[in-house]
Amino acid sequence: MSDGQHNDPDTNTAPVIEAAKDISPQAVDTHGRRPSIVIACAPYGPDADATTLKAIATETKDDEFYRRCSTAQEVRAFFVASLMAAMDRAE
Repeated sequence: MSDGQHNDPDTNTAPVIEAAKDISPQAVDTHGRRPSIVIACAPYGPDADATTLKAIATETKDDEFYRRCSTAQEVRAFFVASLMAAMDRAE
């Protein structure tokens, strides 16, 4: 879990996005259904970096691994749905 912000005082988000993009090619596609690694992101709160989190989330046509959330319950529901989507694609 992350707020999408770099831990260094530097505000440059490029290293965060680049690290996520480096992880993606290492994920093996399971027969065209989904990568073995998915990055699910749910910006929550006023300090969340939604732009960076959107850039690092695993891309799908319906954004099932990215959703802006307003409450803790929405964050939990999103991550449960993300896990289910990843598992459904694995079958």
